Amino acid sequence: MSDQTTILDRQTAVCLHVRRMLVQDIDSVVHVHTESFPGFFLSSLGPGFLRLTYRAILNDANGIALVAEQQGAIVGFACGSSAPQGFYWRLVKKQGWKFGWAAMRVLVWRPSRIWHFVAAVRARVIRRDTAAAAELMSVAISPCAQRQGIGKDLIIQFLSEARSAGASRVTLTTDRRGNEHVKSFYRRLGFTLANSFVTNTGREMNLYEIKTLVIPPVG
Repeated sequence: MSDQTTILDRQTAVCLHVRRMLVQDIDSVVHVHTESFPGFFLSSLGPGFLRLTYRAILNDANGIALVAEQQGAIVGFACGSSAPQGFYWRLVKKQGWKFGWAAMRVLVWRPSRIWHFVAAVRARVIRRDTAAAAELMSVAISPCAQRQGIGKDLIIQFLSEARSAGASRVTLTTDRRGNEHVKSFYRRLGFTLANSFVTNTGREMNLYEIKTLVIPPVG
């Protein structure tokens, strides 16, 4: 992918720029994340934890980090890794203490979330179903920029990046229940249901995948 892809939104006549994330974008990405996922577990760990997460993806050799920009403002992002199992292991080995420290304030005041935190990290590290698969870890669009096709454009570019990195498919997980709009969105893009599972904390999830040889057209 080139450093920047420009798409003209036909309905709004606003230019959308999809480009690789830069370090100076991280605060804006964290803002989009928190306003898109209020009340979600990762958001509850605080902006410091989120900044570490997105910086780690950005700096990792296998990281794929993209942002969507309109009129100079970041309105969406998509992040993941072309080698997710190795990514999570490196994260825990080299920076695990930083993430624990960043989350400590929340975990101390809400100790019931400590097991949730540990279980989530452990599940990522020990996964064995990601051979030759990239993972789309996080994608979000600002509420003020919904229904413009920005999510589709970001994911198409993510698939292209993953294919260039040698991944034959891309996987993602999303909630199984109360999530029909999101699941329908991924199905329309060509993702198929590969598996369903329940996390150690009782969260019911769907695992979707798509082959990178079949990338949906832009527009």
